[in-house]
Amino acid sequence: MQIDWQEIFSASLTLLPTIVTLVVVALTLALARVVLFRNRASSAKQEPLGRQVILIVLGVLGFSALILSLPIEPEDRRQLLSLAGLLLSGALALASASFLGNIMAGLMLRSVKHIRIGHYIFVEDIEGRVSERGLFSVEIQNESRDLISVPNMFLASHPVRVVQETGTIIHTDVSLGYDVSRQQVESLLTNAAAESELMDPFVLIRRLENHSVVYRISGVLQDVTRRLSVMSRLNGSVLDVLHQAGIEIASPTIMNQRSLESDLRIIPSKPRQPIVSTVQGEGPEEDRADRLAFDKADSAALKEKLHTLEQGLTEFLEELRRTDADEAEIARVERALEGVVATREIQGEEAE
Repeated sequence: MQIDWQEIFSASLTLLPTIVTLVVVALTLALARVVLFRNRASSAKQEPLGRQVILIVLGVLGFSALILSLPIEPEDRRQLLSLAGLLLSGALALASASFLGNIMAGLMLRSVKHIRIGHYIFVEDIEGRVSERGLFSVEIQNESRDLISVPNMFLASHPVRVVQETGTIIHTDVSLGYDVSRQQVESLLTNAAAESELMDPFVLIRRLENHSVVYRISGVLQDVTRRLSVMSRLNGSVLDVLHQAGIEIASPTIMNQRSLESDLRIIPSKPRQPIVSTVQGEGPEEDRADRLAFDKADSAALKEKLHTLEQGLTEFLEELRRTDADEAEIARVERALEGVVATREIQGEEAE
């Protein structure tokens, strides 16, 4: 059996446009992926939605171009395109409840700019700081340092409480007996809030129960990244001021459980020596809870701020050059921009 090289060569020439198209599409997708995710450690996790949508669109266009380049009759090509479109439509229809729903919910969340990286949010029984926003879900880091992936549709269909970056009100409740003066309690609780670095503290009487009065001490926390630490500090300050004033934090119902002498106070005695923590760490000791619990959220929020600052400095530098500003001013902005870029690269290396 002889090999007809001329026929093979003719067939190769016929398939040459398809082969060239396949190579071009593959190179385009590879180049687009490299360009879009070249700085993945610093910003891709913050804004993956647009990049992933671009890759999907390029893939669909490349597949269509590959079909158009096939050496077949125009009518067969149209039927093949129709079949591919029908299959794609069917796949999208089957997955529309979750696939397209999450994508559209993600677009809606980004358009309203309600949930951003670093925000402390509450949704149903989930609470924590946003550490990543993706195409289909939002990643939340909770107080236990665990990562929770929440679908975009869930966030779009449920009430979400977002702690404002400008400050939030935190509070704690305490139950005291009717034999304690209300005016004294309000004064002591206000002092406890002031010692906890809360602004504009105020006291509310929440409930008048059968055997006790429930007070709530509240105040404005300006640095919301320290929510856990300040909450713990507030509880500790409430304990300290009430015990120092000789007020026991227990309602009279304990008399129904165990008998106590009339002059016995349920107040811990002061330690003879101050307790010194043996745990070493950076920053104030009371802030360790927030730093350990939300390390990824803090890192993601810092990267986003650096990215925004870099864009602002770049635009400002271009404006200075267009207006022929002073060379010294341009040099200062350039040095600041270099510092921001260097810091962002260091953050990216640490994330890897």
